Amino acid sequence: MIKIELNAMDCAVKTKEVTSKSTGEILHFREQKAYIYNGGIYPKQFMIGLEREQAEYPAGFYTLSEDSFDVGDFGALKFARNIKLIPIDKKQTN
Repeated sequence: MIKIELNAMDCAVKTKEVTSKSTGEILHFREQKAYIYNGGIYPKQFMIGLEREQAEYPAGFYTLSEDSFDVGDFGALKFARNIKLIPIDKKQTN
């Protein structure tokens, strides 16, 4: 199972503003810092993008939802545009 942690010390939602070159519109991107345990000694940090009205994920341990994966144009497995997290039962995090 893939284990992802959102740590209470640094999982607050951050918003980025970017101006579209083509339209001049200001775009807002919301994200949270997370850590993935992928077999190494230490977890690796990454950012989880949030939808416009999506509630932030509370601190805790998660795994990836099946909706987080997609198949690309040439049949290769890839991540979906926005990954979705599912809370892990505390007994499974050890």
